[in-house]
Amino acid sequence: LADPTRMRICAVLLQCELSVNEIVALFGMGQSRISRHLKILADCGILSCRRDGLWSFYTVAAKGDGKQFIDAISYLFKISIFGDDIHRAEELLRERREGLVRFFNDAVRDWDRSRKEVLGSFNLDEAISARINGSGQLADLGCGDGNLAYLLASRGFSVIGVDASPGMITAARKKIGTMEKQLEFRIGELEHLPLRDGECDTAVVALALHHLSAPQEGLSEIWRILSKSGRIVIADFEKHGDETMRQRHHDLWLGFSREEIAKWLTAAGFRLDSRETFKLESGISLALISAIKL
Repeated sequence: LADPTRMRICAVLLQCELSVNEIVALFGMGQSRISRHLKILADCGILSCRRDGLWSFYTVAAKGDGKQFIDAISYLFKISIFGDDIHRAEELLRERREGLVRFFNDAVRDWDRSRKEVLGSFNLDEAISARINGSGQLADLGCGDGNLAYLLASRGFSVIGVDASPGMITAARKKIGTMEKQLEFRIGELEHLPLRDGECDTAVVALALHHLSAPQEGLSEIWRILSKSGRIVIADFEKHGDETMRQRHHDLWLGFSREEIAKWLTAAGFRLDSRETFKLESGISLALISAIKL
């Protein structure tokens, strides 16, 4: 950390996880120079590297001697000299979120075709609906144009659909018709849900976690809005290597391993209840996961 650039990198990565390309853009330096600094910091345990397909993401280590060292000198990173870097990182993350919203706003017209391109003949909405029992208030988080929300409402649930895309919410609201008593749609992000503490009994997150910068933060927020012993149902891809999913569908994560999901659920305060895996025609596997709020 004697090098000023490495101090600046650490100050930013204490706040968020960034890809190598994002770090290069943030600091305006060549990739080889940034990569050398990242390697030095990772080799001594100060940074941790998450490899996802061909991409590498870095953040300050969450455990080990490197974390203890950074914790001991954390006051150094609070001085104003790092303020501009941190502000630019916040802007970069904001642009990342806005880019995702723009993608889904533009995707509304071809949403059914886009989902079919991903899922093939697998009927994800039916698979989810068949695995939800009981009644009560249900939240469809990352609801898209509302197809799953309408299906669940037709089967007796009171449903609140949430999506960050105004275009998707507008499309969903146009379909309400005679179901206005059972359905409501709200604009909001999964990390900052427009729902009260304990407002819902069941939360469904279908193909949404892989768009989040920090899925664990989304799961913690879902824990907040669930009632005691409430259930979360997650549908998402298992770990895969199809890099085209980043360009075609704006996926930030190429699926999740069993260990990642289990660790995040436990940390957020859930107990894993069940897990099923389905092989899609694309060759990617999709997992349906159910967990209970402790």
